[in-house]
Amino acid sequence: MKNSQIKDDRIEVTGDLLKHLLGSLRIKIGERIVFVDEDKNRYLVAVTHAGKDSITGNIIDKTVLIRKHGVSINLVQAIPKGPKFDYIIQKSTELGVSAITPVISERCVVRPEKEQAQAKLLRWRRIALEAAQQSNRRDVPEIKTPVTFTEFLTSYGKVDLKILLWEGEKEHGIKDILKNTKDVKSVAVVIGPEGGFSENEVKIAVEKGFTSVSLGESILRTETAPIVILSIILYELGLLI
Repeated sequence: MKNSQIKDDRIEVTGDLLKHLLGSLRIKIGERIVFVDEDKNRYLVAVTHAGKDSITGNIIDKTVLIRKHGVSINLVQAIPKGPKFDYIIQKSTELGVSAITPVISERCVVRPEKEQAQAKLLRWRRIALEAAQQSNRRDVPEIKTPVTFTEFLTSYGKVDLKILLWEGEKEHGIKDILKNTKDVKSVAVVIGPEGGFSENEVKIAVEKGFTSVSLGESILRTETAPIVILSIILYELGLLI
């Protein structure tokens, strides 16, 4: 949302964002929504008016984007079934990721349609905000709009360390990769859904500069893998107490 739509402890939404909130998301009075301004500050807002002319609400909480350390970590997670992604967002936020990118891969069972995806996105952002508050984080990770895995690979920018977790990897372990990495300021960690990535997806990711790694002989659940690999990365980079 535009900074000009924020006035003291209230927000007023008009224009294209208003149409989206009323049309696609059907926002109603009493609902709580997370808004992000042009400076990436996040606001938890309780809606007090929802009409054709505007949506207004009271700001309950504001979170300023201030990162604890200089390393940006983006968790790229294939969307799993059920409430698992909620759990992944919560725990990854507690661990300090900078962003979470939901992707739809070949073996994803969950494939939300556009309106459903927007509703999920609002809930995911709310979960991230609440987890940040609970864990005493001053910043909140950016929960990006879901994209296909192919779209992610073709549009992702420059990153110092690109890791793809794959149970089929036999040569590269995460520990060896991290020990040979220096001066890392940005990390992308890619994790598959139930059933993992296909060999073709792994091949394309490697061609795009990702390193396929394993966590040894253990096969972890998709909701467990992010917690484990993020903890390892943070520890090896000296960012975990």
